[in-house]
Amino acid sequence: MTQPLPRPVLIGLLAPMVVIVIGYVAARIAHDILDASIAWLPTMIVYWASLALVILTLRGIGVYRTWLQPSQGKVIWRWLSLLNPLFVMIPTLLFGKSVAAPSPWIFVAWLLIVLLNPIVEEGFWRGTLMDATRDWPGWASVLNSAFWFGLSHPLVIGVNIALVAGVTGFIGIFLGLIQF
Repeated sequence: MTQPLPRPVLIGLLAPMVVIVIGYVAARIAHDILDASIAWLPTMIVYWASLALVILTLRGIGVYRTWLQPSQGKVIWRWLSLLNPLFVMIPTLLFGKSVAAPSPWIFVAWLLIVLLNPIVEEGFWRGTLMDATRDWPGWASVLNSAFWFGLSHPLVIGVNIALVAGVTGFIGIFLGLIQF
């Protein structure tokens, strides 16, 4: 008789699959029902809710307090991390085909992305998932997290936003995550 996999290993392997499936289904439904310019927003809300639900179920609200403590590194990295979303938001608002005429609604939606996405995504992909695989070799834990994070973008967000769709979306996100 074989031993069942320890709970953290199951979380590390199954939780990303569940989150991606839920996000993909939400993205397909939103894509089929809504205009392409706004279909990404309900997709993101469902995606964030599924990530947050896993985090809160497995770790509790207290984990956010520890994750959101000030970093111990150089101050420049904090400032750069705050500027990073602007490099996505500003060109998209100015040049994106789906938001050619930014309305207050679109601007508020993008601010929501900038504020919530790092907390929820980092909390799941780097926090919960890497904590669940902390007994793995470091490289395996990072590659596991990077693989699922990279895969989530074309399968969830890429349904409605071409920039992160397909193999190129996966490779760009995957390589971006493993470098940190």
